[in-house]
Amino acid sequence: DLKKALDLIAIDEVYVTEGLCDLGNTEPSFQSYMANMAINENYFYPISTVNSGNYMTIANSASRISQDSYKLYMSAPWDIDTGTMGWKYYASPSVLYWEAVARNRRNNEEFRGILGQSGGIVQYQRPVTEFNKKTRQLLLSRKINTVKWNMSTSAWNMNDNYTKQSVDTIMSDEGNSRLAIRISKAMPVLLRQFIGRKINPVLWEDAKSVIDFWFRTQ
Repeated sequence: DLKKALDLIAIDEVYVTEGLCDLGNTEPSFQSYMANMAINENYFYPISTVNSGNYMTIANSASRISQDSYKLYMSAPWDIDTGTMGWKYYASPSVLYWEAVARNRRNNEEFRGILGQSGGIVQYQRPVTEFNKKTRQLLLSRKINTVKWNMSTSAWNMNDNYTKQSVDTIMSDEGNSRLAIRISKAMPVLLRQFIGRKINPVLWEDAKSVIDFWFRTQ
């Protein structure tokens, strides 16, 4: 049923979909399905790692998602929240990631990297584990991002923002990846209004004006 729902999103022409969220479903075949969809349909997909405090378990689970793509992003650990809703529940890294993106968007900084003391603050209550520096670096070698407690600001910060690609380019930054997807999704929608018009300097100026306005406002 979940896969069918994703398929409907992929073929739906009503909404422009830029990102996916697994909501904490770490079943390998489902996550692989979502990863393939993200790559093929041009979505950004932050993947929830398995709910564990053992870094080898997390790394081995992540290796099952074998795709190497800037459209994929992995982070750990999970969060145990016992206060927000009044009962204990586990918030997945994917949900926490999108929460940080939404908060940055509210501050007109949607495409800053989820990294550091401001844009990278993640709303953890009590992570299932807090990795030491060596373990965080080992996980980063597998392109798995984690959180660390910042004593000076009393906040949880993402320790990096690597996408799941082996080659180190500007698309290794998840903020750049999301921005590239936003632009590639927006251009066909913006230019659709000019279909059928005669190709001439007036059309060129109209199209350029629309695109310029989009970049200034977005």
